[in-house]
Amino acid sequence: HYTNLISRVRDAMKDGEIKGFLWHQGCSDAFSMKHVNGYVALFTNAITSIRRELGIEDKPFLAGELGPYLVGWKDQRRPKIYWREINKKIAEGVKLMPNSAIVSADRLYDVKKDRIHFETPSLRIFGERYATAYLDLVLGKLDVKMESDRQDLVYGVGDEAVFKVTVSNPGREKPHVGKVTAWVDNFGNAKLAPEQTFDLGAGGTFTMKAKMDEPGFMRLSVRTADGRRKVRGVAVAPEKIRPGRPAPADFEKFWNDAIAAYDAAVPEDVKTEPMPERCTKTREVFKVSLTAPGGRTMWGTLAIPRDRSRRHPLLLNVPGAGPSRWSVGGRDDEAYLTMNVHYYEPVDGGAYPENQPLQAAEDGEWRKLYGVDRYCKAGISKGRESYFYYAAILGIRRAFVWAAKQDWADSADVTYAGTSQGGGFGLFMTALVPGVRKSVIYVPAITGHYASERNGAQNGWPLLVESQKDDEARDGARKWAGYFDGASFATMIKTPVRFVVGFADMTCAPHAVYSAYNVCPAADKEIWHGLDMPHSVFGDMYRKGDEWRRRK
Repeated sequence: HYTNLISRVRDAMKDGEIKGFLWHQGCSDAFSMKHVNGYVALFTNAITSIRRELGIEDKPFLAGELGPYLVGWKDQRRPKIYWREINKKIAEGVKLMPNSAIVSADRLYDVKKDRIHFETPSLRIFGERYATAYLDLVLGKLDVKMESDRQDLVYGVGDEAVFKVTVSNPGREKPHVGKVTAWVDNFGNAKLAPEQTFDLGAGGTFTMKAKMDEPGFMRLSVRTADGRRKVRGVAVAPEKIRPGRPAPADFEKFWNDAIAAYDAAVPEDVKTEPMPERCTKTREVFKVSLTAPGGRTMWGTLAIPRDRSRRHPLLLNVPGAGPSRWSVGGRDDEAYLTMNVHYYEPVDGGAYPENQPLQAAEDGEWRKLYGVDRYCKAGISKGRESYFYYAAILGIRRAFVWAAKQDWADSADVTYAGTSQGGGFGLFMTALVPGVRKSVIYVPAITGHYASERNGAQNGWPLLVESQKDDEARDGARKWAGYFDGASFATMIKTPVRFVVGFADMTCAPHAVYSAYNVCPAADKEIWHGLDMPHSVFGDMYRKGDEWRRRK
């Protein structure tokens, strides 16, 4: 194989120049710890020899990880595959070789569960990751610094915002930036400053200006020579932002009737099962399960302090989007219940990669029924009761109400905290679960489904209407989306609440978050700004939220 490789590459070099070296190998070595232990020496020796023999020692070398779908491998001849261990060895080898980088295979799927080959969409993502790693090695990581003429990034309607952008390529002997493209829009399809191209050579500064004539958010986008995009969002009279549509007239009646129908059709059957491997000296941990509308089972994780001499504060949670998992949060002195939105029992381990195959199978079922790619978009085209989240909302509400009634829970100290999908569910649950004392809503998804109807701004995740398969399905989704919009639920919330919004969040757009905040009638409410915060939450925001939530 080695001599054949060298021969073929030399033939190719007659007609072109080698720009880099991509490596993806190791599956067969992963079947034996003997091979795993000897991998680094063989790996680095092979690459060093190939580079030297072909005279390409200075060319970028990129090594890809084995796919995480290898988790849980079962084969009569090979009962276990040590794919994680091989990935660690690849990373070790990369560190020993010059001008080299490792390329992550995290969250990539295989072809129809064959446990060998990447599926086409995942392979495209893998290719993008290889390209990004290559550009980092060749061009260096570009630094894009954005500044504005107002530190709080808040403007009034009609105010001109001035953006100063500095692009540099630090730490390179031969800095390279090249052409930079920039524009300003309304977090949607309205261009507020037209696209411009700046040739910065090895680095430089340019300025852009824009203004909006209505409440919303402006977004500066800068695309650099390596193909990456960085954004800065600024608010324009955010206190005046409203949802694209008001809540449906029968919104509260619909959900009250749904709860009553569920209670009448499906008796409460919440079950708990000990998870000894997750218990600690201070808390017992249990699996939680119950029957949701439609007869499907939902799953969650419950942690209870071992000290049963008193009742404990109860923290409720729904995870962010993605596969189910068993997870334990909160502090040792409080009970904690997190409920997954899905209808399969997680396997032990994390969401990625352990439960990724289960999630792929569930998404596949919804895809066959409704022609959408993910669970969060499925069924809304046909009606309210067929939407994926309908049963999840009712089932999770039942689990939360049950938990608050248990003898280990202080029913007067029930709080909620959740992020993204969990933030959207925070709005759902705070509106529907009686007795929640406080809620912290971090960058809520499932909110702002009609934002584009107001001024063409981006709709909230999961882009429920536009993601449907055809015009008929989109019309159905448009008709029913309001019954599952966090902004609709927010109109029912009078509990003390704190929202967190990311000004640079391109998943749960800031105007969608503000639309829910502004229609919330709670007397005690605040919204905390994550300036330049993408779809994530800064650590200090979580700390601030936890401190506030626990305060009596």
